[in-house]
Amino acid sequence: MAPLQYPLPLDKLARREELIIWLTWVLFCTLANGIPLDMPRRINLPNNLGAFVGLLVHLQKVGFPSHWIADFIATILADDITTNIRPYLERLPIPITEVRRREEHRKTDLLPWHADFEVIIASCPQALPFSLRLPSAFPTFADIRTYKATGLKVVDTRKHKFVRYWAKLASPHVAVVGLLFYKPSPEYEAEDIAHQIGLVLKEDALPRCRFS
Repeated sequence: MAPLQYPLPLDKLARREELIIWLTWVLFCTLANGIPLDMPRRINLPNNLGAFVGLLVHLQKVGFPSHWIADFIATILADDITTNIRPYLERLPIPITEVRRREEHRKTDLLPWHADFEVIIASCPQALPFSLRLPSAFPTFADIRTYKATGLKVVDTRKHKFVRYWAKLASPHVAVVGLLFYKPSPEYEAEDIAHQIGLVLKEDALPRCRFS
């Protein structure tokens, strides 16, 4: 099979509405993963927000208008996405029927991930093949700092109350790691937020979690 020649003509591409629906679904699947199966059937979802921005860059190469992609990023940075698409939080792999599943329209909450988007965009603004209208207070590359943590408390996962959940993550077959930075709250611990990350996406589904 010969590789496609890019860019493709517009009549060969998805319509703008179709593209936004698909991108929103991919974004949700990146932010809130489903439940993996046990080994040897475990499937790790490899994407992160860096890969998602890479996808947006590739779509411009495919032939999608740059302003479509720039406008979609603008809605993310403005935390202004209202959709009936839901994150898939059940057993992996994701069934193909999930692409068409919908729920009631509601406002999403993307603020907890804004710091990640800011670092990615501030690190490579000239490399992006589309123009972004960024807020005046948007960070620049010079604002990015490297920090070192000391005095960290080591958690013995074998004795933790969530050991039955963490046992799978401690497997040598799991070659991924996730970090969650948040401000402590009497209502939630890090484990509670991690296990309910899909609800964090839904504005007002949980009391405001204080992320740093």
